[in-house]
Amino acid sequence: MRRPQDAMKAAYTLQFTATSYYVVFAAVTYVYIGSAVASPSFSSLQPVWQKAAYGIALPNFLIAGSLYAHTASKLVFVRVFRRSRHLHSHTVLGWGVWVGLVFLMNAAAFVLAVGVPIFNYLIGIAASLFAAWFTYGM
Repeated sequence: MRRPQDAMKAAYTLQFTATSYYVVFAAVTYVYIGSAVASPSFSSLQPVWQKAAYGIALPNFLIAGSLYAHTASKLVFVRVFRRSRHLHSHTVLGWGVWVGLVFLMNAAAFVLAVGVPIFNYLIGIAASLFAAWFTYGM
């Protein structure tokens, strides 16, 4: 930034915009669909719009899931190989551990998402309480 003093103004503007977006989206969804909203909410649309919404949403879900798995894998990888040459060099051991960690993180996410019956509700509550503030506010 040219003026670092403006960083907080930008953060407040971003948070206000994000919060306003969430409120408007929730209000419009409730007005047009009612209280019987399916989860995710675009599952309540007409079939043509539902397919279009899923076509847009699925690539975003896959990209976000890949980013989360990559971040979790990198956290473990850096802690394991902190003072080793495998952290910065392309070694067979480093690549093997990296691929294993990526598969392990994706498998753990799948088990949590499918195996724990109320996990989707816990994720929804946590996301609605903290996602906007931690993602945009910070």
